[in-house]
Amino acid sequence: KKMVAKNSPQRLLRKLFRSPRKKKAKAVETLEDAKLKEQFRTIDVDGSGKIDKSELRYLLRVSTGSLPTEGEVEGMMREADTNQDGLVDYGEFKAIHRAARDGKLRFSSLSRVLVEFDQLDAAVVDDDDDDD
Repeated sequence: KKMVAKNSPQRLLRKLFRSPRKKKAKAVETLEDAKLKEQFRTIDVDGSGKIDKSELRYLLRVSTGSLPTEGEVEGMMREADTNQDGLVDYGEFKAIHRAARDGKLRFSSLSRVLVEFDQLDAAVVDDDDDDD
């Protein structure tokens, strides 16, 4: 039997299906947050707890297949970095992800990247589930 982390998306998903109706909404929110935190940790290559310009550039390059210009990275960073410390923390990432999902980002390419990253992540999780 595989060991599953306490707050892993897989464990939270199992809890969701066993929960009474009142708890399902909270379980869905918790599952979505766990998936988003996992994505954030994937992008945060250096493990600092914040996404810097080079990590954003890498995400954009991997997701789109082309190298973004310095101006594109700067503009996207400005939009995501609401406290203007030059880094994107988890709270800012969550807000920018929500805006991307809702189609409210000024930079459509960042929105597309975040949505595509969600789809890629979902495909990897689905593929992992087939191995059980």
